[in-house]
Amino acid sequence: MICDQENLPEDCDDRLKHLHRKLEKNKDIKEIAEELELENNYVEKVTALLREDPDRTDEQAAELLLCGKEI
Repeated sequence: MICDQENLPEDCDDRLKHLHRKLEKNKDIKEIAEELELENNYVEKVTALLREDPDRTDEQAAELLLCGKEI
């Protein structure tokens, strides 16, 4: 699998942007998952990726998730 921005699902970037905004508002994982209708596990993985490297962009996090990065 080629992991790059061109291969990201169309809605992946939007989901991450919404999730990232909610994290910036200090919402907890369960609350974010409920509001965005996502699985807690997915929100936990994204949160870990974003906290692991605060300079990581939403697009970079999406690419890592798509490529199956282990957290």
